[in-house]
Amino acid sequence: MNAENFDIDQLNVIAGFDQPADLPEVKYAAERGIKISRRDDYFMTMKRPEGLPHANRVGKYEWKTVTAEGITKEGFWFALDLVELKKDLTASHVYDMPTPIFIALVTTFYASMYADAIETPKRWAAPALEDLFQKARRDLPKSAFKRYWRAIDLVVDGLMADGTLSEKQADELEGTVIDARA
Repeated sequence: MNAENFDIDQLNVIAGFDQPADLPEVKYAAERGIKISRRDDYFMTMKRPEGLPHANRVGKYEWKTVTAEGITKEGFWFALDLVELKKDLTASHVYDMPTPIFIALVTTFYASMYADAIETPKRWAAPALEDLFQKARRDLPKSAFKRYWRAIDLVVDGLMADGTLSEKQADELEGTVIDARA
């Protein structure tokens, strides 16, 4: 290895810090400006959300950079909470997928619901979730979509259990999740 062929990204993959950039889930997260890595613990790097595709206004709600950043971070931390419920943070696999992929999918879900529908978890609605599933089904290979579906199902269950979602909202979202599985 010399200065001409030095590739820090490839070395991070070999060392187990990052997932290969060509994995569909990693590409999908990268489209939202999200990258999950691990040194001692998992951490997230994200691009400034104002430079990424997003709605400007949906109904009475206007998109804001600070909210987009906050929601993305909230998704990352909630993903870590779900990982801790399943296994400890050093686990290489949780919920039948590599841990960094799971974290990336959950974080991307949060970021996408805000970017596309300007919805925060307490306002997530079934039509926005249905649109997101349609986009993901179109953009991801079948195996990656199954993992994305699983991650969203776990998020809805987790937010229902911790009281973030109202019972009615949780039932509507869960119905959309079940319909998207087919």
